[in-house]
Amino acid sequence: MDIFLQHISFHASEEDVVHALQNILHQAPFQDPLEPLLNFHVRLFPDKRGCQKHAGSGLLTLSRPELGQQFLSYYTELPKSSGLFTVKGRAFVCSASQLEPRQDVLQRLSCLPFTDTHQPSQTHPPLRSSSEKVNLTCIQFGFEAQGVFSPEWERQLPERSGFLIFDDDRREIRISMIKDINTLENIAIPYNRIKWSGKMSDHDTHSLFFSLECSPVLERQQIHGTQDAQRKRISFFDEQHRAVAPFTMLSVRLELHASSDLHTFLHQAGGGRITQPQNFPHVVEKLSLFSPEVLNELTDWLADISWEVAFQCSALLHNSIVHPRELLSLRDEIAVLCSNRIPEVVSASSSFRPRPASLSSLSTPSEPCTQVHNGLTDCWHVRVTPTAFLLEGPYPDRSNRVLRFYKNHHTHFLRVSFEDEARLQYRFDRDLSTEEFVNHRVGGLLKNGFCLGGRHFQFLAFSMSALHEHTVWFMHPFHDPTTGNFIDANIIREDLGIFETSLMRCPARYAARISQAFTTTDASITLNPDEVSLIRDIEHNISDKTYTFTDGVGTCSQMLAEDIWEALQNNRKSCSLEKHCPSVYQIRYQGAKGMISVDHRLYGRSLRLRPSMLKFNAPHSQHVEIARAFTRPSVMFLNRPLIMLLEGLGVPAESFLELQRAAVQEVNDSTKNLKTAARLLENYGLGYSFRMIPLLLELQQLHLTNSTKSDDNPPFIENSFLQRMLVLAQNHILREFKTHARVAVPGSWNLVGVADVFDQLKENEIFACVKDQHSNEIQYLQGQVLISRSPQIHPGDVQLVTAIGKPELDSPLSEAGLVNCIVFPCRGNRPLPSCLGGGDLDGDTYIITSRAELFPTRCFPPGTYEPAPKRLLDRPATIEDIADFVCDYINTDHLGMIATKWLTIADQTGNILDKDCMTLAKLHSDAVDFQKSGTPIDLKAVPKPRHRRKPDWAAPETLDVKSSKDYYISHSAVGRLYRDVTLPPAPSLSSNRTTETEGSDLDPDVKKSLEDNLSRTLRLRIQGLINVTDPTDDGNLERLFSSYVSQLRYIAATYSITPREPLTEEELVIGTISAKTTQPRLRRSRMAQFRDQTQHLVDFVREELEGYGDATSERWLLSSWEAWEFAKSNETVFGAKSFGWIAMGSLFDAITAIEEATEVEVE
Repeated sequence: MDIFLQHISFHASEEDVVHALQNILHQAPFQDPLEPLLNFHVRLFPDKRGCQKHAGSGLLTLSRPELGQQFLSYYTELPKSSGLFTVKGRAFVCSASQLEPRQDVLQRLSCLPFTDTHQPSQTHPPLRSSSEKVNLTCIQFGFEAQGVFSPEWERQLPERSGFLIFDDDRREIRISMIKDINTLENIAIPYNRIKWSGKMSDHDTHSLFFSLECSPVLERQQIHGTQDAQRKRISFFDEQHRAVAPFTMLSVRLELHASSDLHTFLHQAGGGRITQPQNFPHVVEKLSLFSPEVLNELTDWLADISWEVAFQCSALLHNSIVHPRELLSLRDEIAVLCSNRIPEVVSASSSFRPRPASLSSLSTPSEPCTQVHNGLTDCWHVRVTPTAFLLEGPYPDRSNRVLRFYKNHHTHFLRVSFEDEARLQYRFDRDLSTEEFVNHRVGGLLKNGFCLGGRHFQFLAFSMSALHEHTVWFMHPFHDPTTGNFIDANIIREDLGIFETSLMRCPARYAARISQAFTTTDASITLNPDEVSLIRDIEHNISDKTYTFTDGVGTCSQMLAEDIWEALQNNRKSCSLEKHCPSVYQIRYQGAKGMISVDHRLYGRSLRLRPSMLKFNAPHSQHVEIARAFTRPSVMFLNRPLIMLLEGLGVPAESFLELQRAAVQEVNDSTKNLKTAARLLENYGLGYSFRMIPLLLELQQLHLTNSTKSDDNPPFIENSFLQRMLVLAQNHILREFKTHARVAVPGSWNLVGVADVFDQLKENEIFACVKDQHSNEIQYLQGQVLISRSPQIHPGDVQLVTAIGKPELDSPLSEAGLVNCIVFPCRGNRPLPSCLGGGDLDGDTYIITSRAELFPTRCFPPGTYEPAPKRLLDRPATIEDIADFVCDYINTDHLGMIATKWLTIADQTGNILDKDCMTLAKLHSDAVDFQKSGTPIDLKAVPKPRHRRKPDWAAPETLDVKSSKDYYISHSAVGRLYRDVTLPPAPSLSSNRTTETEGSDLDPDVKKSLEDNLSRTLRLRIQGLINVTDPTDDGNLERLFSSYVSQLRYIAATYSITPREPLTEEELVIGTISAKTTQPRLRRSRMAQFRDQTQHLVDFVREELEGYGDATSERWLLSSWEAWEFAKSNETVFGAKSFGWIAMGSLFDAITAIEEATEVEVE
């Protein structure tokens, strides 16, 4: 409601009127002290004559008519002598306005909190963006080498052509150079990338020095003679800089114009910007460490040595650990070390993090700790940033069809990721143009290749999942001695299969088909042609449109499923075996991809594919490749889009709050007993690499007592390492609640979809049952259920259907034994999966719940979007066209941005049916299709949020949202869930990081006491099975431990998101990163990467403890016990505690093997 204000003093400002009304509206009877401050809006009319700053009149807008009537009644009844309605000594008059309030004002009042412009800030005043320039005369990039800084590139700056400023809006130092009359070049150094800084001043020279964690950002900007003044990203300044930039961007030296400039810098550096520079300790001397002659000599040498060693030497160079002259001086030492010991040298050198004085520490290299077994391959990784190449690995990783085919040449393949300097993905920045840069930097490498370690690498292909991470495969051509053929990237792509000409006209779809051969898969069995058949898809013609109800799913016999499972298990040791054969698999076979489900009616070994699964013709491959075996059900989690959607469909916020509060209570209870802790870790996917869930369940059975716990609590365990891990797990889960609303929903699941090939289900019926991995209990879902598929964005993406429950014994659905999946009907007007965000049956998973409190009170028809048009060529696409598509994808990958805008606008408007939300739903569908259509969305069509302020739940975790005026209090369910969780302080783990003890002086004969409760209980458990009194180790255990520690230390340093703080041992075991970040996607990516690496490392250690060949279970148990003892005796060494827990898990598995064998003998 609008209230007309008159007779306002001309001396009063709009802010003065707001302050006067605030004293009224923020008191009784208008303000409830338990509620947020009442928001209102004041607008003073301008003086049309221009004599005064306003016309003495204006409008007060209140959000509700009843509030406006209450205000007018209060005004009328209040004595005029109260002075409340007085501003600058003059009383103003209030009356009802005849105008309708503006809708945009009412909308802001309903969703934005009141901002008190008179209240002083409770935080430190913001840093000002300084206008004082520090004048420069020279800029140098170079290399720090043993107390000397060697400038390798410099630019002399004429007077007033170079300067430095502090930009506090961007939190960075900006160095600018006027290149010519039209061009300005910039160097941007974020404050948090400065490792240390120095200063030097004498009679002639005044300088600053910055040692950086990662390279700065380089920019170029046209300043005159053009309308395009946008800053553009570049990789180098000139050709001379281009040659040395990959090696010299971490050390920057600036010569200042005068001593006053140094004083200006030092004065401005304080106030929370950067630490004050110390006296510069280095001598400045031009050593020409990276001259063309030296680099050419190094390249020639690297080309002559093995790739494994050349890669590690290149890593030392590109990762700024040594310079070329230093590396060349070590040629003879490296040659001696490499004689018959290449694996050991690779293992040791890949673990380097500190800068070595020489490579003498390689003289006694550790055993390689990642021997590759079936299904894995060594993977060399290169991260290409705007200025540098950063090398990692080799890591064991899951293989793919191409790498398995060329398994004897895996050293010729490189995984290459395109990233920003701080290991982030390229992000859209309206102030910085990156399109031309990506086309030049990324496109240039994709089309022309690059040289590394004396070898030239060509762009090969990518998998679709890797494309999301901007990662592709390169390869170095080679001769295949088995065939005598020369193999390059073109040959490999041509040998994949036969692609239709019409398909090849669309670069995106052509690339998608090639990507099938690069999907990470496990090899299983080989089929004879007569064991494979093609059957028709189940299709129905509805309203002149043909729908495929079996899109992407075929069938197989029970025997084939079991043979596949046996083959997969044979590739693993018993420590990671699963007992029960899955009933559904995601596969690749020849040119087909999709799902297969067991059909009990098929006999022998039988695989049945459908036309919807066939993507191209590859008749020469008969291997069935497994992308995923669905052995266990996944838990359903809430997420913010789902919550926003369900609330808009009538689900009250209290339903979500109750679920979250129950989940928070479960988190808090997780330290009461090991079974609860195990369930929590399992639900949230923590501790899997180290097999913590079965380990905790085994410990629960030992009934260890904890004197610190009350008698009414189940047994726990006194172990500080475990307790710290559980605290980390609790913090991780609570952070997931607060920042993503990722709350597990009890009794609800996320299951893969398959088709009802038995035609038992009616329209809108589904069949689903889940099998508990531990108890083998089967649960059938029955009655009305909610079903959906992430990401949800359209009101029709959530549907209610009927689950049929347990079928009759003679039903084909019962006989097929389909578990841990959802069976969809093949009847109806439209395939049900396609109604759920455009899903299909080639591997999509769907959430399903029978919890009635989450059921919407109203449902909408599913979205009906036409597929995005394909970007077609008038000729078959080439690899250059695919390279252009990769660049387009990096430049226009706006899927996340669209989803975020949808959430924001839905929150601001309180209406998921708002026209902008519906527009974004359509754009989201097109953005999903982009990777296959090649047609990007038009950014101009993306609606903008209603206002600049964002909901509080969108604030980064590094920000105190209460102190920022950029965010408002969201009253949506998402906002209430966000504020309902309070994160505990981050646990202090600095003493547990890798710097604690290097572990170079191990003595397995000097053992600590093993009389702790856990060790005594374990000893009692194994007595009678083996003799533990006589040690049998011959040094292998110490070598295994040293290798494990070395590799774990490298993982801890490589995957940390804080360069100066490696991950702790507890973080590695639980599988989390506790440090805060503004880039949660980076944290998720790093967590996924190090979880894979630690799983391979743990599997290797367990395999070594189990033994090979004829090793007995008793010998396995003894090795595990000795490993536990060894870990306890060296537990101050980083890695020892987790090594002990690996040994304990191996010990329990060995006991199980012995007892099962005994039972068989008795029977």
